[in-house]
Amino acid sequence: MIIRAAINIQKLSLVAFIVWPWISAVSQVNLIPNPSFEDKIGCPEGLHQLYLCKDWEDVNSSIEYCHLCTSDSVYSLIVKQGTGQPPRTDSASVSFLINKGNVYREYLGAYINDALVEGKKYCFSARVSLCECSFYDVNRFEVLLTNMKPAQNSPLFPTFILDSAQIVCRNYFVETVEYTHINDSFTAEGNERFLTIGIFSP
Repeated sequence: MIIRAAINIQKLSLVAFIVWPWISAVSQVNLIPNPSFEDKIGCPEGLHQLYLCKDWEDVNSSIEYCHLCTSDSVYSLIVKQGTGQPPRTDSASVSFLINKGNVYREYLGAYINDALVEGKKYCFSARVSLCECSFYDVNRFEVLLTNMKPAQNSPLFPTFILDSAQIVCRNYFVETVEYTHINDSFTAEGNERFLTIGIFSP
């Protein structure tokens, strides 16, 4: 039996820190395109339709695109209830699956608006909710930034992407009623252009 743990994501941001002597401030230019998943090519009327969300793509599998514009009565219930919380501030979110026991993983990705600069510090933030359809909680959330779109690289587990993520939030996500705010920073190696969300550690 496959045990599922899934998370719902909304409102992402990746901004650069501007550092001056004795002063530290955050630039307000968000490098993540379509950060709240609002911009769309069309309304999703069922599962596996992330291709309708502008700028975002499945990296290895099927990601659920949830938008309140759907006219399908059954899918509308899934969007509003089955994936966890409805969208927190806007009308869209995405959901993806992480199976317990290191058996299967899904990844969400997008090309960011500009390449990262070597030695510069960046801040990533997101709102995450555990889906109501999950049988177990999720114990970590990771973000990987690379020069190009990554590929699966584990012979034992064909869906896995194993790498050293820049953002590793080790926390038990058990909240299905509210969104959990994730906020962390890292220093860029330089020229990273593709952002991938998932789990990359063994």
